[in-house]
Amino acid sequence: MVMEIDSVLTERDGRLIKKLRMKENSAVLVMEDGDGCIYVLRIYRQEIPAYRMLEGHECESLPAVYHCEIRDGFFLVQEEYIEGICLQDMLDWGARLDEKHAVSVVKKVSEALAVLHDAGFVHRDVKPEHVILMAGKRAVLIDLDASMRLRPEKDTDTRLLGTAIYAAPEQFGLTRSDVRTDIYAVGILLNEMLTGVHPAVTRYRQGRMGQTIETCIQMNPQDRYQSVKELADALSSEKVGGEEKVGVEGKVKTKKWKRTIAACAAGVAILFGAVMLGNVLPDGIFGMPNEAGGAAVADADADGAQPDMTGDIDETNPWLQMYKRDKTIYYNYRQGSQAAKLQLADGTQVDETFNVYADPGIGVLEGWDTERDAWRLTSEGCDMGAEGYLHAEKDGKHYAIRVVVMGEPISAYSSIPSMDDLTAGYLEPLVDAMDPSDRTIYGTYDPAGKTKIYLAAMFGFNHLIPECSDSHVTIHQTSETGGWPYNLFIMTFENPEGGTVTFNVSNQDTRLKFVFEEE
Repeated sequence: MVMEIDSVLTERDGRLIKKLRMKENSAVLVMEDGDGCIYVLRIYRQEIPAYRMLEGHECESLPAVYHCEIRDGFFLVQEEYIEGICLQDMLDWGARLDEKHAVSVVKKVSEALAVLHDAGFVHRDVKPEHVILMAGKRAVLIDLDASMRLRPEKDTDTRLLGTAIYAAPEQFGLTRSDVRTDIYAVGILLNEMLTGVHPAVTRYRQGRMGQTIETCIQMNPQDRYQSVKELADALSSEKVGGEEKVGVEGKVKTKKWKRTIAACAAGVAILFGAVMLGNVLPDGIFGMPNEAGGAAVADADADGAQPDMTGDIDETNPWLQMYKRDKTIYYNYRQGSQAAKLQLADGTQVDETFNVYADPGIGVLEGWDTERDAWRLTSEGCDMGAEGYLHAEKDGKHYAIRVVVMGEPISAYSSIPSMDDLTAGYLEPLVDAMDPSDRTIYGTYDPAGKTKIYLAAMFGFNHLIPECSDSHVTIHQTSETGGWPYNLFIMTFENPEGGTVTFNVSNQDTRLKFVFEEE
């Protein structure tokens, strides 16, 4: 049974924008007040003391809690709306973090946990779904529904809450949960950021980072780190580099009691976040360019009305917006397939009840991906730079999103590539029909000189560093990108001995084979 909220909401709560979660004992809503500020309203059948504790408390790694009250027997929490990308969504899309960025996120989560622990609470439900990546260095830990007071005098938890695969053994009634319960979950979180899976499937074992995870997830709480400070100290000792910016700029105007995030047009869900802008966490792991002007929140179902195209693009939401007249670009790869999460400007999900199809040349629509609630499009073998539209039709209305086909996760260019012309200088690999994964680039060289080729990382793969073991080849990243928004590498080849040389450039997601012949 879903909670009835109509009797709880009053005029002073403002306008309901979206229902994020509806359960029997709780509801989470996105609201807009009379000043046009967006906030989250949480409604519970019983009080959650941790929210009371956070009221008026400022911590960048936790949402600001503006106000708590009891109304008609329900506990209501007015909370900061966190505009960002959910870590779980990022992992579902196949993204992996390197050690440096994973440590940065864990440190922010640890800051949030330190506030809770110091106040006498344990979160009990730390998981990727409850971590939102935002602007600057901000990663925010949300959702205190399973939180409880620390009570050492009790032997076991009163209520067994939390998510099973992240829950420490003590959460199943063996002993009482404490701060080490959250540390257990952080270890699993860290492992998933690095590998994409639970440590029970694949354990990250490299160096001291692997040892840190191992310590976090010990079955016996006595064998784990005994505080988040101790965990943070262990992470600080790791040689994984400094912290980098996390997330993207928040653009939704929030309640102003405690903190304001940059304003934008009212609305909460506009773009496909599996490909975010190239300067986001981790360092361009996503990319979502937009055609001139960007896309604004608009009602695509208004009678004959076209969406307003004057607003800024929203780079933070895990949905691709479809309009009657499209200005948004969705890039797809020539290799493999991608799941596109689609919705209309009014928030309606483009699900399997829509007639969805793709223009010829941009790929084949494989159909509805039930696991991801998304449409899967493969552009295998499509021409570099090909573009067209992904269409959706229902109830006599037609929506579309523009698609441009990019190259391989790592593509080779004879000159610095341009986003305006993806094919300029592009070195087209010849695909071996016997082995479609073998993509070979042929070229010539002068033994008396050096040959320089640019290796461009496509969005979504900036975390992957191309490597080559051949002594004739050197690869280094360059800052001279010529406007290319993602990582760009210079590959230098020289071979004074002459002759034909074959070598591979690869990372975990792609391999390019080069065959260079003497001129």
